[in-house]
Amino acid sequence: MVLASDFISDDKNDFSSVVNGFMPSVAFVPLQQGSDEFVECTIKENERVKEGQVIARCANSYVHSSIPGIVKEICVWQYANGKQGKTAKIQLDGSFSFTGRKIERNDWWMYDSTILAQMLKNSGVVNTFNGAVSLYEQLKKASQRNDVSIVVRLFDEDPSRVTESFIAKRYFDEVVEGTSIIAKTINAKSVVFVHDKQCPLNFEQIQEYFDSSVGVFTVPVNTKHYPYGTMHDIVSAIRKNYKDKFDNLGVRDFFIDSVTAFHAYRAIVLGIPEIDCYVHVCGECLNVSGVFMVKAGTTLQMLIDQCGGFKIPPAKIVVNGILTGLSVGSLDVPISKDVKSVAFLPASEVSVPFTETCVRCGLCRKVCPIHLWPGNIYRVFKSDLNEESVLEASVLCIECGLCNAVCPSRISLYQTMKLLKEKFYEQ
Repeated sequence: MVLASDFISDDKNDFSSVVNGFMPSVAFVPLQQGSDEFVECTIKENERVKEGQVIARCANSYVHSSIPGIVKEICVWQYANGKQGKTAKIQLDGSFSFTGRKIERNDWWMYDSTILAQMLKNSGVVNTFNGAVSLYEQLKKASQRNDVSIVVRLFDEDPSRVTESFIAKRYFDEVVEGTSIIAKTINAKSVVFVHDKQCPLNFEQIQEYFDSSVGVFTVPVNTKHYPYGTMHDIVSAIRKNYKDKFDNLGVRDFFIDSVTAFHAYRAIVLGIPEIDCYVHVCGECLNVSGVFMVKAGTTLQMLIDQCGGFKIPPAKIVVNGILTGLSVGSLDVPISKDVKSVAFLPASEVSVPFTETCVRCGLCRKVCPIHLWPGNIYRVFKSDLNEESVLEASVLCIECGLCNAVCPSRISLYQTMKLLKEKFYEQ
């Protein structure tokens, strides 16, 4: 582990409230999400849609219109994850179904697990613990086990972001209730809330939301030492605090973040599909920064307009964190369910964009928290020799991004490891 302040300034703003984003005159709503590839459009061009109306069905979830209006075009558009996919261009027109209206609570505890799972699918909720995966898809797998545990991360795994920490602090009761809904859906045996040790939890307050048959635990984590929020790090922290109780905790269990739990709450308790995104907008290029609640399909340009434009031209735009995020090259990229932050960086904070040959300095191996040698894996991959071995090794990567941060040759080690992992799981 290393000090997070070695890579990211720890003087982040402590936001106390969310900023309602401007209503977009045109929303570019991505129709594909997470691992779902098959998309069945349920709308046509020039058709009128309502806010919250289903506009596409994926294999394990639905996609909804984030605004009322007219479908101007169904096209291929750039996504925030660097890929391209089907997108609905919707022009704002008409009255809202959810925004600005009083919403009554549903008596969700009367529903059984099957109904709750279907409601989460119909609401299009995704799990953003690591990327974006259909929550329903994971619920189906977890419900087949009798001893599954739920682990809830209440902080951001990238120290340059504040979204998950903000949601956990600002909407704590909603996050806990959303977790209890998921726990009932899969009949979880235990729930573990993993939190920043600087933000202690009220254990009695949490227990009130869960049946006595569910074990509830809290685990503090030191977020001053990076990495601290990956599945690997969280499992280590839990086992350290409860030495014999969670020996079998691992990838077969259910890991979520506060954002996922919050959207599960909104979907079940309030009946609101996932059409709103909470995004941390920051960077020295901006006049203002904050946590914005925007409609899915709002473009980066619309966010900039609300921030009063640029005070310094950005040299790079990074989505989802300086250490673990990806850069995008256009302000036309829309906000989607998997976007938690957008940073606009000036040239003074951006390294010179060139790549040299690996000098075999070993720094990437030294800094890797699980003792991989990313540079060696990269060389083997580029040489097209023994690819099977590097594919298997890449699966162990926890995607902390430290190898990129220390590489003097500025090789895209983190991106290479991520690509190899994707190739391994596609086999």
